[in-house]
Amino acid sequence: MMERFDGSRETFEQMDREERISRIVDVLEGLTHRHSFEVTQPGSKDPSLTIEAMGKKPEILENLYLNLLPLFKSQLSSLLSSLDLIDPQKNPKPVTNPTLEALSHVDQTLEGIVSATVTLTLESPLPDEDHDHHLEKLKVFRFSLLRQNIQHFVRYLIYHQLFRDLKDFIEWCAMPDSVNEDEWILKEGSELREVIQTSMAFCHDTIDITINWCQKSDWALVQEAWLRAQDSFEESLKMFTCRTNRALISTMEADPRYDKNERSTKTKLIVQVAKSAIPLVKLGRIMVKKTSQAIAKKLISESGTELNSRTINQLYFTPVSIYSPLNKLANILYVFDRIAAVMRVDDQDDIRSSVQNLPKDMESTLADLTTFLFPFLPQIKNDSPGTQLKSFFPNLKQSWDKASDQLMDVILSFEVERVVI
Repeated sequence: MMERFDGSRETFEQMDREERISRIVDVLEGLTHRHSFEVTQPGSKDPSLTIEAMGKKPEILENLYLNLLPLFKSQLSSLLSSLDLIDPQKNPKPVTNPTLEALSHVDQTLEGIVSATVTLTLESPLPDEDHDHHLEKLKVFRFSLLRQNIQHFVRYLIYHQLFRDLKDFIEWCAMPDSVNEDEWILKEGSELREVIQTSMAFCHDTIDITINWCQKSDWALVQEAWLRAQDSFEESLKMFTCRTNRALISTMEADPRYDKNERSTKTKLIVQVAKSAIPLVKLGRIMVKKTSQAIAKKLISESGTELNSRTINQLYFTPVSIYSPLNKLANILYVFDRIAAVMRVDDQDDIRSSVQNLPKDMESTLADLTTFLFPFLPQIKNDSPGTQLKSFFPNLKQSWDKASDQLMDVILSFEVERVVI
């Protein structure tokens, strides 16, 4: 009789535990995608806005990056800690209230973050991108990127990734004790917990980056974009160099199913295209480095009320047109080198299309710098950053066009060889 009673009690306790933990899953599902970034009637742009006319938006922005985002980071840490109380490996008798409370706090702060972002970026008063140079950190460009960053953070990192990982782990916590005694099941729980910790760390990093971004000046944001371009060129250079120093025979090359000529053509194409791309990468790296140095000198004397959003946008995204095609080519060659496949027409088309506009891309980049950067650089006769940079442009353009033509000739020569074969 006593054994039957004990068994019934254990069954009841198990059902109670599953029910209480399942309630956390229900709450979590109800919170997912609860807050929207949409507004019924977006505000209209006003080219005559002053900082005074922006109302409470300066205070809302400060509250966002000084209070709400740091608070949210702290609440995520509390949520992570609360999982110990429902983890059967750490607490056989789960306590669910702390996790429910932590989720409630996370949701409330998330609501504040979304509300602040919508108010700042979509509701009146809204400045005009051509007439907002005097609005300091309340410019259209900054609002636009802020909304993109926060929206990605909430929708993807929180709702899609972190909440999904939490749900998987919490459902694991609700499994019967008899199942949790299995070694593989226990290992699964540990792995799920590690996934949450990784997602949480990524969220923390994103919050720190966003807070830092909000406090940067316009010129610092522009400088950041050009420094990223430097990093991209460095990465592309490593990838191209790796392709030219192929010490190992790929799977495809060792596979007797493929014709020897096919294998040889593929190898030659990868090596020769990579070698021909390296001079372009080095030229691009020099150009972005010199531009970054000129911008760095500008940072010393910035006033914060010089650039309007249209100009910031041009300077911020201009380097993408130069490093993106070469980065794409480096990735194409990497994949082409790894997979066990012969060279197809589609592969050739991808390689050619990735670089065929390089001369125009550089021409457009230099024109943008001349129009949008030079007027703001310190004017020192014969020795200003603008003068030094501009004097470098003709030789750069000539060398770039020559290297682009050589790269295209190499690519086209393999297309001809392919036809002959």
